[in-house]
Amino acid sequence: PDSVTYLGERAFDNCLALTEVKLSKATPEILDWTFGNCTSLTSVTIPEGVTEIGTGAFAYCEKLASVEFPNSLVNIVPDAFYGCNALTEVELPDSVEYISGAFSNCKNLARISVGEKNNHFKVDRKGVLYTKDGETLVFYPAARDGSYTVADGTSRIDEWAFYGRAGLKEVVLPQSLRFIGGEAFAECLALKTVAIPSGVEFIGRSAFSGCTALRGIYFHGDAPEDGGYIIADETVTVYYLKGKEGWTSPTWEGLPSAAFKCFEDVLHTEFYYWPVLWATEQGITAGTDKDHFSPGMDCTRGQIVTFLWRAAGCPEPEGTGAPFRDVSKKAYYY
Repeated sequence: PDSVTYLGERAFDNCLALTEVKLSKATPEILDWTFGNCTSLTSVTIPEGVTEIGTGAFAYCEKLASVEFPNSLVNIVPDAFYGCNALTEVELPDSVEYISGAFSNCKNLARISVGEKNNHFKVDRKGVLYTKDGETLVFYPAARDGSYTVADGTSRIDEWAFYGRAGLKEVVLPQSLRFIGGEAFAECLALKTVAIPSGVEFIGRSAFSGCTALRGIYFHGDAPEDGGYIIADETVTVYYLKGKEGWTSPTWEGLPSAAFKCFEDVLHTEFYYWPVLWATEQGITAGTDKDHFSPGMDCTRGQIVTFLWRAAGCPEPEGTGAPFRDVSKKAYYY
């Protein structure tokens, strides 16, 4: 009833048969775990007047498919809707000012939308949530898979922003990036390699923990300050550029570490970055000189066949002579 002005923490926690909730208009906030673990709850309409939704308020409400937020809502705190796997889309009111980590591990959430009048957030064309100024990536929907390129100008990736994105195979981080929050990429099970831009100064605790397919993180700058245990799996190798400060070998922060070579004209944001690293590591190409790969240069047929031959392991030819008149025995590609 509307006479209710207060609901205590865990007031309806673990009410497994609860299917519907009509909240009092006199309740200013929904406290921690008020409706946590209500596994039969399917929809919630939060009335005008509510300004905050607490930690775990609707966590593990696995059948919760619809939530209507009031225009009075200001804060949705971390894990408020954790594990609400029936949610596929969420529309935030113009009033919301804080939302970090609120929808973590909502595995079927494909998009968050925000009203044009919201002064604090915006979404890109893929439904990824950023702060209005574009400096912070707040939330990447869990149902999106494949690859994603973080927008230029982004300086911060928020805590839990990519947490549990099991289908995320590749993420391209911008040169503008400076901060990666705690558990930002934790439990991204399909992520195999990551390139960290040279300007990154801090990586939070457990930022890449639980990324079971991850085998290498490639750092382009000095060793960042870290919040501890950025990677828990000791099978992941940390690679760093020679000449950059703060790195140690054969281990760094308890992880295997090694120097790697990257050409000055091959930026980590380019589509050919990983193929060039692979080709260099495999001895297929050494670049046009020690510092340049010249990615825009034309490639001759002689160079192409040499690259293919090296990629095949330099097999011995079965014949004794070249079938082409313009292939000299003195040529490197003979």
